[in-house]
Amino acid sequence: QHETDYNVMDEITRVHRLIRAHGEQGDFGMQMKFGNLIPVYGNNQVDKLSEVLANARKNGFVNYTLKDFLQQDRDEDIYIRLVKTPV
Repeated sequence: QHETDYNVMDEITRVHRLIRAHGEQGDFGMQMKFGNLIPVYGNNQVDKLSEVLANARKNGFVNYTLKDFLQQDRDEDIYIRLVKTPV
């Protein structure tokens, strides 16, 4: 198992709050493009953000169309959609 130096649920909650605060209303709820989320989360933390989003999707908190980890230059137009609220 991959060890992380942060609390995954805390980061999922943080991402959820950022998308709610800075995102837009989509057809199925709040959403935000990956490229717009990067500077709000932290330009120097793209790898961490990709990892947090992968964990969030695996646990049903967000969804996006890409099957792989999100990459900054390739996937900036992919929408991250909120699915359920972390408690």
